[in-house]
Amino acid sequence: MAVALYLFKSAKLGFRNWQISDLTDFTSMNADPLVMRYFPSTLSAKKSLQSMEKQIAKYNEKGYCYFAVDELGSGRLIGMIGISDKDFEAKFTPCIDIGWRLAKEF
Repeated sequence: MAVALYLFKSAKLGFRNWQISDLTDFTSMNADPLVMRYFPSTLSAKKSLQSMEKQIAKYNEKGYCYFAVDELGSGRLIGMIGISDKDFEAKFTPCIDIGWRLAKEF
């Protein structure tokens, strides 16, 4: 397992930028209907990769994104947590969204 370079940590969680090695776990989580029940649909491996690439670009541009989050005790990717700009048409946009998506075990 590669050593993760955490941008910041809590007592149990490490927040970092995305790595291509996250794709398998991230795709599995995004394909889970229980995890994705409040989203329009589950995501394919291709859409999961596009999502990761979007977060990497957002971090490089803005310094924030939905970060990859590891459980520090196991080093396991548990999901994503962070903030992101939203600009879809609504009375409250543009805005900053606080978001998360976690594997169902977490």
